[in-house]
Amino acid sequence: SFNVGIRRSWLDMLTVPGFAIYANATDDGIYEDVKVRYAMTDFNAKVTHRISDGDVLRFGLVTGHDLLTYRMKEKYRPDIYIVNDEDYSLRWGNLLGYGDWHHRFSDRLDADIKLYYTQFRSKISWDRNESKNESQHQFRQEEKWLTGVYDVGLKGDFDHRLNAIHRLRYGADLMLHVYAPELEWNTLAIAGGEEGERSEGSERQTYTGSEISLYAEDEMRISEWFSANAGFRAVLFGVKGKTWFRFEPRLALSFRTGDWASFKLSYTEMNQYSHRLSTAYLDLPSCFWMPSTKDVAPMLSRQFAAGAYLTFPFSLRLDVEGFYKTMYHIREY
Repeated sequence: SFNVGIRRSWLDMLTVPGFAIYANATDDGIYEDVKVRYAMTDFNAKVTHRISDGDVLRFGLVTGHDLLTYRMKEKYRPDIYIVNDEDYSLRWGNLLGYGDWHHRFSDRLDADIKLYYTQFRSKISWDRNESKNESQHQFRQEEKWLTGVYDVGLKGDFDHRLNAIHRLRYGADLMLHVYAPELEWNTLAIAGGEEGERSEGSERQTYTGSEISLYAEDEMRISEWFSANAGFRAVLFGVKGKTWFRFEPRLALSFRTGDWASFKLSYTEMNQYSHRLSTAYLDLPSCFWMPSTKDVAPMLSRQFAAGAYLTFPFSLRLDVEGFYKTMYHIREY
């Protein structure tokens, strides 16, 4: 089977001509050119080939891109002729490509083997140009911030239904991470038609990290009123000069006292090896991502959660949930 999907937003079809009409409608002559544009495009394709009743091959490609641009060309004081031209653009997008083989060993055991590649890239460009008296005096400043995160991985997942009580899920994952932040800048000043101060350069760093993980969980239906899910994830993460080993236990319990009430308890430990560097508190695509290093340990969280779920007559429900979470090795940039 073949599946293909394409999607695109149409907001920029309205904003671009809308701002152009607004700029031409002003009589003060200040805004000569104003353009605001946002566009989103994504594409996904999937091919599925059934070799036999127990073997299925799947190949897929998913990509999405966003674009936000803003340009304002401002002209004022015609007697001196001063023009400000400012361009700002933000581009970001993701890409995922994978190949998957599903194999059924028996009615109780299935396996999925997947090879995949993921990519995240973002780019911020800012260009400002000020000129006075027909470019006799000019100041231009251009900056670009780029960030890229690339992952290549191979993983295997197994689903083993032992009996009516135990269902095991286990597997392994091998990943290579590449982080590539980059900064470029260019500043130029012209006075009296002669070039003056100029500054330009770029900085680029590449960080790599390898990750090997094993996991297993047992989904247990012990009785009609009690079930549990116990598992763990063991991770070995390595960067230049440092290797960490982390063990992450997980436990979830569920109790039913009848058709009208149930109660749940859980405990989870998680580690994160990628750190977000941002100059704002908002989660923006312009943020830089960096791996844990020999000086920056992986982030760790421990969470306890509990919930009560009650059912009353007339199809009324009451859900009460709460959690307590602690986090360690949090970095603020």
